[in-house]
Amino acid sequence: MPAPQFIQIHTLHNYSGALLNRDDTGFAKTMPYGGITRTRISSQCLKRHWRKAEGVYALTNIAPDPMRTREMTEKAIMKRVRVQANDLDEAFAKDIIEELNKGLYGDKGNDENSRQPLLYGVPEAEYLSDKVLSIIDENPDHDLAVAAVKQLMSKKAEGDNFAAFQQSQALPAGVIGAMFGRMMTSDPNANIDAAVHVAHAFTTHGEEKEIDYFTAMEDLTDDPGAGHIGDVEINSGIYYSYVCIDMRGLTANTTGHEPEEWLDAERDIAAQTAASLVGLIATVSPGAKKGSTAPYAYAKAMLVEAGERQPRSLSAAYREPSQPHAEDALNRLKAEITALDETYGTHEARRMMVAIPGLETENTLQDLTEWVKNIVEQGTA
Repeated sequence: MPAPQFIQIHTLHNYSGALLNRDDTGFAKTMPYGGITRTRISSQCLKRHWRKAEGVYALTNIAPDPMRTREMTEKAIMKRVRVQANDLDEAFAKDIIEELNKGLYGDKGNDENSRQPLLYGVPEAEYLSDKVLSIIDENPDHDLAVAAVKQLMSKKAEGDNFAAFQQSQALPAGVIGAMFGRMMTSDPNANIDAAVHVAHAFTTHGEEKEIDYFTAMEDLTDDPGAGHIGDVEINSGIYYSYVCIDMRGLTANTTGHEPEEWLDAERDIAAQTAASLVGLIATVSPGAKKGSTAPYAYAKAMLVEAGERQPRSLSAAYREPSQPHAEDALNRLKAEITALDETYGTHEARRMMVAIPGLETENTLQDLTEWVKNIVEQGTA
């Protein structure tokens, strides 16, 4: 088999009586599919919980967490500059900050309300603070130093912009940036293409919802009744989720190599990242109202595929709703794979894990994470 560029991860999760992802009205997110309304979990919600998860599969075990912030200049770059620059004049520092803000956050970067939180890595903060310190050291004149900082943050700066930095550094925006990408309208050179593509999860069957009526009782008065009355929507369901890892992109983002050079690059960080993501997808639950619904679940089934041809979701298995049972959802998934293989041929290597009573599992989660790690390290399935 040619080198498996794509790793695809399909999962089925069971959740009962939970509010996993709310919309702007406070109700569960939904989507129509096959003419039937399904409960949905957005990809943004899923990614945030994977990013923030702790434990054996935590992404921070691989590299420090990057910063999603509007305060990169003041709280990271200039904090380090002030420590290392002796007696930095505050008027001088203010002018430097303004030029950095415009370079990092755009023309309106000095208006705090106009800045958007952007993802920056620790290496980038250190790189820019070192550049500023060097400029201050070489240009004792206030105006010359500020002009040099302006040039540093210019999109036309030779050798000093984000493009040059990314070509010479691994993990400029950490593992998170390498996986999920980064978009910066203030400087396209700082953009990072996402290497992990995440679909919105949805129930394999029609939505199952209930409005939960609740009260908060008053303890310090003699009046009968509640101090507060409210209601909240809760949902149950079997959710299908789909994630695709582009190993060319992930290797490029974690090493600084060009995507087409991925098989010649050192892939240990990419391998750790892909294996950890498999573990996170299987074991980390999204969920609002955790204190009142305890929305914790492990995957009931997980299918991992490795191959070189264009990826494809298996969501069509549920365009006609399944029964609201994990076994029926799994049978639909297997039928969809069989139909695709019969039409297009089998090009992927596969491993499956099943945690449904009465069904024998082919692999454990450890088997799957180790298999994925070996595939990436060896460049073959």
